[in-house]
Parts: sequence; C-alpha cells; structure tokens
Amino acid sequence: MGKTIHRAGVVVSGDYSGKSIYIRNDYSFMIISNDENGKIIVKSLFPTQYSILKEISKTTVDHYEDVSAIETGADASAVAKGLFLAGPAGGLLGAVASKSATYDLAIYFKDGEKSLIRILSSGSYQELKRILFEL
Repeated sequence: MGKTIHRAGVVVSGDYSGKSIYIRNDYSFMIISNDENGKIIVKSLFPTQYSILKEISKTTVDHYEDVSAIETGADASAVAKGLFLAGPAGGLLGAVASKSATYDLAIYFKDGEKSLIRILSSGSYQELKRILFEL
C-alpha cells in the first residue's frame, strides 16, 4: 500500500508562510507546495501527488518552542442536537464531536530557516512532538 497523507496544519508565518503541513501514514510530517507556481497542486483531501518543500523531523529541526494552545469546547447547539436525536449518549457525542484544538509551534530548522506552524488536532500535535523529541 502506498503512503497516504492528510492535512495536519498550516505554516502561519516565517519561511514557507501559507503552505500546508501534511502527515503521512508513517507519521512523518512535511511542508508541501500548494501554490500555482509548483508543478503539483494539492487540492484534494487525500492527494496522491505532491511536492515536498521541507520535511519536519529530528534530522531537519534544530529545536522547537510551544507558542500557544487553543482548545474550544462544545457549543450548546451540538449538545442539544445530540440530545434531541439520540438522547443522553447523543448529547455526549455532540459535545465531544464539536471540541477542537489548535497548537502553535515555532520551528527552528538546522539550516537557519524558521516557521511558526499551526497544528489542527491534538493527535497530530502529540505525534509531531514525539517525533521531534526522539533521540
């Protein structure tokens, strides 16, 4: 089976500003081209072709800093819809489904480049930190 990828975040500022961050199914992270000047443009949820601009790994990153974490709770409408449609269990599912989080990290690459990145899920955030911490 080939490597599949999905969007994990975006570069907010610095080098590669505006580019997307994707994670492969082998848990490697990369910044990819998503502009009109590149040969390959990523427009689908699961792109099969893409142009890697920078790998985010222990071999390319000198260090990183946690900048911020924003977690939003469930809104009342999601809980109410869940309660109405499926009872108490539905209310709980509505509360869990509507929670979201974003994590900002300053990434300092070994070649002197630096980027402020925003990771869009707690799972991707934890995996990226695990990868960058490995000895």
